[in-house]
Amino acid sequence: MKILYVHHGTILGGAPLSLLYLAREMERQPGVELEIVCHSPAMRDFFSKNLQSPVSLWVNPLTYFGKYLIWDIRLDSLRALKLFLRDFFNIPKSILWQAWLLRRKKPDVVHLNSSVLFTSALAARLVGIPIVWHVRECLHTGFRQRRISAPIIRRLANRVVTISELEARLLGADTRDNIRVIYNPINFDALQPGLYDQNSEKGKLGLRESEKLVISLGGVNPRKGTFEQVEAMCYTDSQTKLIIAGPPLHMPPASDYERAIAETLSALPQGKVVFIGMIEDIAPLLAACDLLLFTGVKSHFPRPIFEAWRMKKPVIVFEMDGISNNVDHFVDGIIVKDISGRSLGDAIASLLKDPSAMQRFGEAGSKKAECKCNPVSVAAQVVAVYKSVLSRRFLRAG
Repeated sequence: MKILYVHHGTILGGAPLSLLYLAREMERQPGVELEIVCHSPAMRDFFSKNLQSPVSLWVNPLTYFGKYLIWDIRLDSLRALKLFLRDFFNIPKSILWQAWLLRRKKPDVVHLNSSVLFTSALAARLVGIPIVWHVRECLHTGFRQRRISAPIIRRLANRVVTISELEARLLGADTRDNIRVIYNPINFDALQPGLYDQNSEKGKLGLRESEKLVISLGGVNPRKGTFEQVEAMCYTDSQTKLIIAGPPLHMPPASDYERAIAETLSALPQGKVVFIGMIEDIAPLLAACDLLLFTGVKSHFPRPIFEAWRMKKPVIVFEMDGISNNVDHFVDGIIVKDISGRSLGDAIASLLKDPSAMQRFGEAGSKKAECKCNPVSVAAQVVAVYKSVLSRRFLRAG
């Protein structure tokens, strides 16, 4: 069984990491041959360094057009209009080139790693190769999504894999019974709490054992609620520190949003909040922390929640569809209903004063991460999807 994975992106993020962890397990499956293709040189380098399977150049799949179909992108600027028209007029050429490449490679299944890959889906359909379409993004609820993109995805794909029940719901009625919910895998090999000593990892960060460490892995981003995280520190004690990993705060601030963060920072003690930028290995930071914040203010798959749970850490989230419905309130974390720094700070302070609850939440979360995000079980579910697609195809051929 030969599987061709088509990756769309140009930077390291959740989608390529999920594909990497899945592909690693697929390489261990008997009878499975795989290849990853992508048009981004950076992504080809990333996959080549971390996998044994071949990684090849691919035609630009024109993802701005795909993003326009699935998200609330508006053509209200000259730049947006140019990007859209550039993609739109190149669609036929992209489809034909991808179809030509698919005929040469002859995979049994094409696995699309994002919902934006409409041209790749059309190319696979053109040459008659079954499609497994991985929807990793939340579709919006506007006309384009409900009436155009969701029906196209359901119709073109032999199977649609969504990363949670929310994405499945946003695709609309599953009248053909071809939607499967399979959670994203996380890096179980690296995220092993037994490999770390919390106090030792705190010391490496310049913290004392008595200090409490709160972390966020989302960087500076309005969608990740960074401002509320920083503001929350105004309502915690002097022993509580916040480290934010990911895209850092620019100095001087690059936007009104960053200026608001900088103003709030100026009222806090030095070292109360630290931005450490992008990091490749999150396990030591998770080992050092006492709890993780995932304060997304828009629907998004909360990978860091499951990574924290794997390390037996409690989490705090805002109430937000696609995020908070993964958390059981006061079982494996806390859901803050009011999206504000004050409410978030109060929740942080309350949880840090209750070590038994923190331990209980972390243990419960660890079981949930094992159940939903273990790469071994995820790979087994995906293999079952492939076999289902191919068996149906052979039955029809017969």
